[in-house]
Amino acid sequence: MTAHTTPTGPDTTNPAAPILAAPVLTKLLYEIPEVMALLSMSRTVIYEQMSAGRLRSVQQGRARRIPAAAILDYVALLETEAAHGEASGTAPGDASSPAASDASPAARATHGRAA
Repeated sequence: MTAHTTPTGPDTTNPAAPILAAPVLTKLLYEIPEVMALLSMSRTVIYEQMSAGRLRSVQQGRARRIPAAAILDYVALLETEAAHGEASGTAPGDASSPAASDASPAARATHGRAA
């Protein structure tokens, strides 16, 4: 029998579970460069997702860290959006985002301009 893995370790309950290529999260808190590597995303995208409230983070002094649970929650959010056909990666106030009408007047003025 082939060993199957989940983000938290071996899946012993489902022998048909696929083997994930992603590494098992072994720490409680991750630095931004580690999260960039885990999610295959740029620093800019990571900070945009944190700013949009889609990826939770904690701060201790000047150090910003991402909890392991927040990484798993973010991946689950992306999977849910993909399953429902929703657009992902749009920040609130982005002109292509449905939430653009909820943006501040300053955000609407800069993002809502006609080309």
